[in-house]
Amino acid sequence: MASVRTARDNVGYTDLHSNVAGAVTARGAEPGEVVQAGQMVLQVAQKGGKDAV
Repeated sequence: MASVRTARDNVGYTDLHSNVAGAVTARGAEPGEVVQAGQMVLQVAQKGGKDAV
């Protein structure tokens, strides 16, 4: 039963969500790939960013 509980808990770590709207500009991992803590997975350019003048 503990393994089922662990599996259910781990499902919460399978989706990535961004707190900003934007476009993906770089991908550091492919879907389904196991990543390490701190590894860049996606780089997002925020929409409506400020331009340098």
